[in-house]
Amino acid sequence: MYDRVLVQVDTDDRTHPAVGYAVDVAATHGASLYVLEPVETSTHRVVRIERDVVATAQSTDRASSTDEHTLLETTGEVVSEFPNRTETTRQSTLARCVASHEIDLTVVGVGRRRRLGASVFGSSVTQRLTTASTPVITVRADAEITRSPPFESVLVLVDQRGDGLEQVTRGAELAARDGANVHLLAVVTASVLGTSVWSRDVVDQLEATAHGVIDDAAAVAASEGVDEVVTTVVSGTVISELQSHVAMTDADLIVSRTGLPDGLTERIVRTAPVPVLNVHLE
Repeated sequence: MYDRVLVQVDTDDRTHPAVGYAVDVAATHGASLYVLEPVETSTHRVVRIERDVVATAQSTDRASSTDEHTLLETTGEVVSEFPNRTETTRQSTLARCVASHEIDLTVVGVGRRRRLGASVFGSSVTQRLTTASTPVITVRADAEITRSPPFESVLVLVDQRGDGLEQVTRGAELAARDGANVHLLAVVTASVLGTSVWSRDVVDQLEATAHGVIDDAAAVAASEGVDEVVTTVVSGTVISELQSHVAMTDADLIVSRTGLPDGLTERIVRTAPVPVLNVHLE
């Protein structure tokens, strides 16, 4: 499904769990791994690690994230360099790398916020996601990844208004490939109407719409070859319902779309207990 996987690392944070996760994703898909890293203040370089080396790395019982650090230091070939154009180039450099090397999946780390709002690893994550031309898997710095790909249980967040089902297609493709279950979740929240007043009529109307949308999503997942599709429509807040359903479904991946309102996309990736596959809607 994926042939070229890119992971972006910082020179001082190669032990971020996103690096090891990218190795596992690339190995599962038989893909080459491209590593985008800064080599000095004005330049980024791209190192390509061929698929046979990646496969060997995954099959090894890595004791700690320092093993990924060793992998990056001792294997791979520098295939390109990108001079930074402005002071805020991390996202634009990433975009240029994706286009130049025909990347079809990007993995980025999401760190804790500093006082001024930037993250230690993966700053400006919202800009990266909203401008991404490929799906992006985000991995939190403090993530405890208990299962690596292939996936066993995929939780897909379905927009209650039905604004695009591309994320359902992407999640179902992954699940079908790995033989995983798909859990479709639609969270009904009155904020879509710009009000916090929850009248019974409003809730009934929103739930009826959400049920129609999630039925369409289930049909999409089934058409992609997923054997088991479970649908859920609940009322509440997206963040809390996602977290509780990750636990209930034992999900090892959340699939969501970018561009959700009210900063919801960034809040999801910064609070998700498992990695998040973010899909850009055309």
